[in-house]
Amino acid sequence: MASPTTPAIDDESLRGLVTRLNANALETLRAVDAKLQQWKEKETAWKALEERIQANIDAASNLVTLNVGGRRFTTSKETLLRVEGSYFHALLGCDHWRPEGPEDAFFLDLDPVAFDRIMIFLRQGELILDGLCDWERRQVYSAMDYLKLTTVIEAAQAPPAWSWNPLLTATGLGLGQDDLRLHASQLGGGWKAVLGSKAVMSFTLKLDEFDVETCVIAIGFAPRRGFEIRGRFLDTCGYYWVLPRGILWGQDGTRNKMYGGGSSVGRHAVENCEGVEVSCRYSHGDIGFSINGVEFGAAFHVNLPTVELYPAVRLLGRAVISIVA
Repeated sequence: MASPTTPAIDDESLRGLVTRLNANALETLRAVDAKLQQWKEKETAWKALEERIQANIDAASNLVTLNVGGRRFTTSKETLLRVEGSYFHALLGCDHWRPEGPEDAFFLDLDPVAFDRIMIFLRQGELILDGLCDWERRQVYSAMDYLKLTTVIEAAQAPPAWSWNPLLTATGLGLGQDDLRLHASQLGGGWKAVLGSKAVMSFTLKLDEFDVETCVIAIGFAPRRGFEIRGRFLDTCGYYWVLPRGILWGQDGTRNKMYGGGSSVGRHAVENCEGVEVSCRYSHGDIGFSINGVEFGAAFHVNLPTVELYPAVRLLGRAVISIVA
């Protein structure tokens, strides 16, 4: 007998409920089976791709010729494949890339200067940069980045450390902490500038103290030749991102161009400069900037990649700036 507080369920209703539950369960099982089948097909396709890549690598000649910017390098397949997951694994394993030209060589659009150091590294496991100038060192690191050898760059010799150059620091700018900290205490006196001691591929500055109401700062890269430590010179020597306005000025003709405003995070950081970290990167001829790790892409393209570029700051007003990296 049914409970006084519970409606009775007749046999017909119970059968209908069971039928619906069975239908729902069957539909769920079919969906799960379909998903499992998709995963199985993807796994099979991925395994086939791996097998095809390995087959292509196995079929590749044991001697491989590279055409690096017009210069020929020949080495063994084993040497090129020494670093797992590098560009050379894709080059030798992909169906789309084939040797070309009369020398039957793979073309790499890289500067051949000092490329032999990368070949020595692949053979011996040691990156030897002795005897190279700063520009040649940067070419080596840039090429290793392109070839997906960055995992070994950290274990290899790091780029030379840098600081501010006391001989290229304007009057009114003070240096401290072994020339790693810059402070401008004068509100007047016009634009003042300082240049780094070494040409580098990237650097990071922290704006420890910065008044967005009274101070303007231009951060970027500049050549040593022609660099003036007094005056504005934003469009005659160097490539700069001007804060807090977030605009670009450069010797390539770029003037008052908005940059970095596409990200709300970056815009907020630009408008509230004090305490943020600004990074500048120079790679493959492109100069780009980031704030607190937010990248904004290429800002400039340098048409003379052989010119050494140094960290540079031009500022108007009071500020305290520290070198982070």
